[in-house]
This record gives sequence, structure tokens and C-alpha cells, in this order.
Amino acid sequence: MSNAEEHRELLDEVERVLDYQFKDQTLLLAALTHPSAVEGHSLRDSYERLEFLGDSILGAVVADRAFHAFRALRSLRRPRA
Repeated sequence: MSNAEEHRELLDEVERVLDYQFKDQTLLLAALTHPSAVEGHSLRDSYERLEFLGDSILGAVVADRAFHAFRALRSLRRPRA
């Protein structure tokens, strides 16, 4: 069995367990691939690019929620030095 066939079978199993079919299985494969497994290849082949995107989105959501949850703090002024 080739490496590509093994990946296809594993990804099919992940989709079955999750009960969800991904439109683009290459993103699923990247999300499950540690950077050390693709040394010398593009960052697109590991989860680092997706991790960076996810961290950025999470940071934006937390900042938005905090900004709206603590409206009273926006009017506070910093003491001058």
C-alpha cells in the first residue's frame, strides 16, 4: 500500500469518526501533520500555518469580547507620568 493510499484511508477514518466530510482533505491532513514530519517541505504541509491563523482569530475574538464586556474601562484615563 502506498503512502498516499494510507493517508486516504486514515483521513476517511477520521471523517467517519467525526461524522463530518471535509470539502478539502488536504487541509485535514495538514491540520493533523506535525512540522517535524514534513521537514524540508512547505509550511502548507503541516499545521503551523493553520495554528497561526487560529491563534490570530482567537485573539481577535477575545479582544472584541473584552472590549464590549468592559465598556466602563474604556473611559478610564491613564495617569500622566
